[in-house]
Amino acid sequence: MQRMNENINVRVRQAERELFEAAAKRSRRKLSDWVRITLVDSAKVVVPEADIATIEERLVR
Repeated sequence: MQRMNENINVRVRQAERELFEAAAKRSRRKLSDWVRITLVDSAKVVVPEADIATIEERLVR
């Protein structure tokens, strides 16, 4: 069974928070969505593609 909504506390600079808040105001996504998108995109830069594919398979299930 998949666990949902696990919290991870992330510290951001004030300017970063303002950027995420501005993005949230101009779209239908919430502030937490923008933080999550940024973290995922950053992680994909350093994680090998084969590992990403394996993880994404588990997400789809």
